[in-house]
Amino acid sequence: MLAVSPPTSSADPPRAERLRVLVVDDNGVFREGLARALRHHGYDVATARDGSEALAALADPAAAFDVVVLDLVLPGASGLEILQAIRRNPRWSGLPVLLVTAAPEPALSVVALERGAADFVPKPFRLDELVLRIRQHGEAFRALRAARHEVERHRQLHALITDLLEGVAVPDLFSTAVRHLAAWAGVRCAYVAALSADKDALLLASSQPFRPGQRLPRWAYPELHLVEQTGRCVHVADVEASEAFATLRRAWSQRLPSFALRSVVAVPFGWRGQLMVLVVRAEAEEPVLGYGVCEAVEWVAAQLVRALVRLGEDAWSLGSA
Repeated sequence: MLAVSPPTSSADPPRAERLRVLVVDDNGVFREGLARALRHHGYDVATARDGSEALAALADPAAAFDVVVLDLVLPGASGLEILQAIRRNPRWSGLPVLLVTAAPEPALSVVALERGAADFVPKPFRLDELVLRIRQHGEAFRALRAARHEVERHRQLHALITDLLEGVAVPDLFSTAVRHLAAWAGVRCAYVAALSADKDALLLASSQPFRPGQRLPRWAYPELHLVEQTGRCVHVADVEASEAFATLRRAWSQRLPSFALRSVVAVPFGWRGQLMVLVVRAEAEEPVLGYGVCEAVEWVAAQLVRALVRLGEDAWSLGSA
């Protein structure tokens, strides 16, 4: 796969990317002091005075906490009881809970870890050590949650495309695939084109209101030229930084005040000697197309070939497009 990664940035992460921490402690001085310290280190922090407030905060669908810092000794339900309530709820599966306590019993740490605590921190503690533990546990959980989300998105796409293509006849095969692939990726543009050695590519289907059968000029669709050159999947995460798209950027700048294309994924596939390309394009305000999208587009292209095989030799030809 030909890939170009986006440049990294040293700027502070936007608020949506900051780790969200829930601090639960009945000691107001400790609770608010720790919250201020964590905010100073760039975390988004919410607080709760007891178990009921903590569970109510966790139940908020908009909260999406990455770490819970939970005092062991609380009024009403203890920290261990709150920990058990968290572990019983599948919605909070894997959510790291750091138990903190001034209680001297050394066996408490063993009990806490056995009941599902991610870490046990005795008071007094070093603030820099606690901040580091929160960051490590929070980043690991966020990565786990993102992986679960990606797996579920792919499962949904696989089920949707498999069901759709089972009952679709050509020429609706390509249009059905690109329409649902664009919706899944959160973009407006996905298309299938047939490549030709001596002519511009032929548009076969598009998620946008373009007329199938029109020609796609090479300067306007550099991803098709890259596929022709390499014969491989093309992934351009940052079109602004890609030399292959320089001509398109210059032409676009003469027509529009800003360049609108952000990312491109193009996957070649073939049928009876004809090379075709399945493409997803993201515009400036749409999500960056990552490697997960590349895998999904490759999978959909493979399903298109399987569907063509299932429909038989005469299912599709360039002359019928």
